[in-house]
Amino acid sequence: MKHRLQILGGRDVTETALNALRSERAKIAELGDAFKLILKQIEIRNGEIIAKENFRLWVAGGFGLLVALLIFGLLLVALFKKDMANAIFGTGSGLQFVALFLILIIVGMFGVSEILGDKELAAILAAIAGYILGRSQTGTDTTQNGDSGTPQPAPGNPASGS
Repeated sequence: MKHRLQILGGRDVTETALNALRSERAKIAELGDAFKLILKQIEIRNGEIIAKENFRLWVAGGFGLLVALLIFGLLLVALFKKDMANAIFGTGSGLQFVALFLILIIVGMFGVSEILGDKELAAILAAIAGYILGRSQTGTDTTQNGDSGTPQPAPGNPASGS
């Protein structure tokens, strides 16, 4: 024999409790589904991050290999070809080429590893390009016309003394 309590509206308390439990179970199932979706999004994002980090690892390794090959090649040249070593290391231009090449590799590594942002990379590469282009245009002597390289005051200017 079942004993059931009646509430004011005449409904069965057991039925009300079961309906509340069913409602809570539905809410828990919805939360479980939402949790599964969140976990799936986390897995997708982790896969993207892992792929990005693997790419960075390979590029950094490639840049490191380039640096090692450059240094090793220069050491071989210095050991076996004395006249080439004098041409590269004896003049400033050969050493500048090697230094600029190394700087470009390092800047590339900083860019790939996101140590430097877009604006910083653009500024550094623009400065390097300006330096290289400026050196190539000023390779000739600018004082060949008798200029001392210092600016002269304009005629009629009180600072010129006339």
